[in-house]
Amino acid sequence: MNTLNPWRLGVALALTAAALYAVCALAFVFWPEAALRFFNAWLHGIDLQPLPATAKAVTAGAFAYGLAGLALTAFVAGALFGFFSNWFNVRVKPRRRR
Repeated sequence: MNTLNPWRLGVALALTAAALYAVCALAFVFWPEAALRFFNAWLHGIDLQPLPATAKAVTAGAFAYGLAGLALTAFVAGALFGFFSNWFNVRVKPRRRR
């Protein structure tokens, strides 16, 4: 079986999450109402509509802080996924079908 490089997988997931975070932030800067409606559809009944009245503008510092936190979390998740995937590939033998 193929093995995964946990470090490369972590970096790939971190870069993917960072790109999606940047797109999300831009959507909220340029189209706040549409972005809010889009994410409201994902939350299964939680109403986000009252948020725009109290929402703060996106600052460079808040963007950088969120980007760094999400990228770090995604890196750890990707690296752990790669590690455990390799670990299970070595230790768990697939059953043969009859």
